Amino acid sequence: MMTIGEALKEERIKRGLSIRKMVGDIIDPSSYNKVEKGMRNIGSDALVRLLFLHNIDINEFFSKLEDSYAPAFTVREKYLDQQMRVAFNQRDLKKAEEVCRKIQELKGKPVLKLRAIVAIAYLKNNVENLSEQTKKAIFDQLDKNDDLSNNIEAIKLFANTMPVFTNEQLNYLMHIYISKIIKRNDVSISDQKRFAIASVNYLRACYERKIPLNDSMLEIENYIMKINDTSFLVYKGLVKLSLAAIRGDKERAEQIKRELIDIGYEIARKWII
Repeated sequence: MMTIGEALKEERIKRGLSIRKMVGDIIDPSSYNKVEKGMRNIGSDALVRLLFLHNIDINEFFSKLEDSYAPAFTVREKYLDQQMRVAFNQRDLKKAEEVCRKIQELKGKPVLKLRAIVAIAYLKNNVENLSEQTKKAIFDQLDKNDDLSNNIEAIKLFANTMPVFTNEQLNYLMHIYISKIIKRNDVSISDQKRFAIASVNYLRACYERKIPLNDSMLEIENYIMKINDTSFLVYKGLVKLSLAAIRGDKERAEQIKRELIDIGYEIARKWII
């Protein structure tokens, strides 16, 4: 659990800033010091201005505060979501099924419930055989999102359920996602990474289904390659690998695959070109 003051202090220390440099002319340094110590509150206007001043990811910042400020039912949802991720990463089917049952008992939260069902299907290596009712529910949930690029839970669902869509549905949803994100001016690094993961999954699915090169693929290439952040090196490599394979340039694809393996991305060995 973390308070706003503690979260601000963490961000300040991470950036190596003094209190005076942290606040600039937004708030009195002594008043801000009391915020960090939990002795006073900070106004929403001042808080947002501080976050923008230091390019602090707003979604990540407030996610640190959920356990302290969110209602009990929200905290339980987050806890179950975390438990499902742990069970999935540990390939613990029994635990995952237990958590999934608890998630299905929650009120509302259709996307979280569908993600849990899909996680179980992945552990059973049975995603393609999900019921038609479940497949339709997944598509309907994603299709009704006016701005897929701003819905983190929906993005996760989309990135992990591509095998269940028809080619037309897959291309349609990816087009919607791309068209929204390339128009946004407030895309954080976290947003870009979620987009990169979904894009890599989409391109891999297109290659496996023999979907020919299209505008969405070219927009992905253009967007991802322009991201100036070294943490995207593997994503860029996977995009280049996928597109080389889709374009039929097997020699180039094999070269990129070897380069990814050389930098330690062993999962690239599973790519069959």
